[in-house]
Amino acid sequence: PADSGYRVFRPDLIDWIESSGNQVELTVGEAKYTIRATLRETLLRLGSRFRQVHRRYAVNVVRIASIHPNGDGAWMVHLTDGTELPLGRTYRRHLFAALTQL
Repeated sequence: PADSGYRVFRPDLIDWIESSGNQVELTVGEAKYTIRATLRETLLRLGSRFRQVHRRYAVNVVRIASIHPNGDGAWMVHLTDGTELPLGRTYRRHLFAALTQL
């Protein structure tokens, strides 16, 4: 209900997600919304459009503009809104596999 402070929006509007313990912050355009859930729980609810790219971050794969190394062996994910997020080694192979299926 709106009077209780709930906001409803389509998952495809979410650009990226940042986790902090048992809370995640959803970035939707220039707005940010915090919900009480783990990153794992959130990703299960949102579906395959979202991929974890780092222990703290997940992205909507259709918002990815490019992925490339930053020069010191680490990789970065560049989103269409200009956001740059780290791509952890653990998640790199899974992200590339997901992108080839788009």
